[in-house]
Amino acid sequence: MKKALAIVALIMFTILLAQTLPGTFRVNRDICIGCAQCVPVCPASAITLVDGRAVIDTEKCIACGLCTTVCPVDAISQDSTPAPEPPASAPLSAVAETSATAKAVYDSLVSPKSEEISEEETVEATAGVDSVAVPILDSAKCISCGLCARACPVDAIQMVDGLPVIDRNKCISCARCVRACPVNALEMPSDE
Repeated sequence: MKKALAIVALIMFTILLAQTLPGTFRVNRDICIGCAQCVPVCPASAITLVDGRAVIDTEKCIACGLCTTVCPVDAISQDSTPAPEPPASAPLSAVAETSATAKAVYDSLVSPKSEEISEEETVEATAGVDSVAVPILDSAKCISCGLCARACPVDAIQMVDGLPVIDRNKCISCARCVRACPVNALEMPSDE
């Protein structure tokens, strides 16, 4: 019975969360040049080319925004249609029951407090990464388009005098900049 209530609470929470998230993205077909760079980066496979222009399936779109980072002409933008307003009121009994169920779900999912964990249960953290692989630039190939900087999810790349400069302290080695570069001026270092 408790599991069923927890599942119901989780479903209700997900529905409420979905109502508050921003909308999907849309393509301005007058601006789109049909380069198709947005198609392979979409994790939901929501983008296709129709008549040589990108089209986003709003039923599939998860609003991650990755497509906007690779569009060289800024043809993709977030749909500014406001999310529907949540209901103005709910019966007090439903609110109280939902609140109690949500607390039960939270309590069952949250790990025990640190003071309740014995020393035998703790593990010393000894592993880790000293540094990450930072992409290497071939400046002779670079055309100064800036797509690499726009593709970087952590703003680790700044364009300086027309060339990308990568901040080693910010780079997370995701290689999005490498994939976004239309002339292959960036590459990840080999493990050798």
